[in-house]
Amino acid sequence: MKTQMRQTSIDTYHDLDLNNQQREVLAALKRSGCSCIADLAARMGWQRSTVSGRMNDLKKAGLLVYAGKFKSKATGITSEFWTAV
Repeated sequence: MKTQMRQTSIDTYHDLDLNNQQREVLAALKRSGCSCIADLAARMGWQRSTVSGRMNDLKKAGLLVYAGKFKSKATGITSEFWTAV
């Protein structure tokens, strides 16, 4: 599915100074639609602490939006789910 984006949004995205881990987490979130830290870490094969740190960076940059609380597939615990802007 394609969405229309303003050129300024596209330029802003490309101007972001993201490191490789941040880019990988952002790409994984875009593929999954929305996810929690545990589910994303399980999918990526990373430690939860690594995913958590990169997600915090992306939240501060305004690139993630809170999607709600749902049950994690990885842990079975209700967790905060986030989606990429």
